[in-house]
Amino acid sequence: MRGRVTRSAVAFGSAGLVVLSMAACQQSKPEEGSSQTNLKIVEQVQIDDKGAEVKAAEGAAPADPAGDGKANCPPVSIAMAGALNGPDAALGINIKNGVQLAIDKHNAANPGCQIQLKPFDTEGDPQKATQIAPQIVNDAFTIGLIGPAFSGETKATGTVFDQAGLVSTTASATNVTLSEQGWKTFFRGLANDGVQGPSVANYMKNNLGNKKVCVVDDSTDYGLGLAQAVRQTLGPVADSACNIQVKKGDKDFSAAVTQIKGVSPDAVFYSGYYSEAAPFVQQLKDGGVEATFVSADGTKDPEFVKQAGESSKGSILS
Repeated sequence: MRGRVTRSAVAFGSAGLVVLSMAACQQSKPEEGSSQTNLKIVEQVQIDDKGAEVKAAEGAAPADPAGDGKANCPPVSIAMAGALNGPDAALGINIKNGVQLAIDKHNAANPGCQIQLKPFDTEGDPQKATQIAPQIVNDAFTIGLIGPAFSGETKATGTVFDQAGLVSTTASATNVTLSEQGWKTFFRGLANDGVQGPSVANYMKNNLGNKKVCVVDDSTDYGLGLAQAVRQTLGPVADSACNIQVKKGDKDFSAAVTQIKGVSPDAVFYSGYYSEAAPFVQQLKDGGVEATFVSADGTKDPEFVKQAGESSKGSILS
């Protein structure tokens, strides 16, 4: 007999707010003799889709995974799927650690209901995710999934999880079309790029006063979808002379840097992940590009600052 709780869910919409952060100086200085940058990502402002500041609600508290301590259940597990190895591993590891933290708190408070976390490494690759998806749905004890983490792998596996009736809750996949597939068990724990893209683009136009922006995407499902939303909202501010596509995995951005430098934009918006954003912003700074570097949730990870060092200073991330 399968030890599975009945699976049912209703897909949520993806309205929401966006928080902008900046790679800025810490209050404390690095240890003497350390070569590491003294920068970190610092939250700046919460904005709506018009780019206008929205004050954070006071007194709000997250749900407590401990509950009332009276839960009873048969042996069950929660799966997590995302990049745990490879160049984007930090994004998946952060999610895995967050899930484990919640499960540990729940298990400590509920001796009658012990939950196990079963992580699955996709490396952020849609093809590898499709190989892993059957393992997740065929596990008799798995009652839900946190993930997949990236838009491409979510798109590739969503039908598998939906047909199995398995609740799939992504913490980070933001492509707008994911919630338009008819999946009844798909949930998203953050605003999609139909919110994020216009929010950031309007902030750049209305708050930063940018008149010319170069938009660069990494050709992934995530990067393409977000860049499209940003370009549409920027309108003529998105300069067609530097509407650039690079590839996931690229490390040499010299051609893009030369093209951008020739345009002299106010800002460069990069639609992709930190593993490419870090060398890209370094090469922009080294190439003499003074434009503000702006990126989104795929870049908003401490690894971006760690890998880019001082070149990340002043970058704006959503």
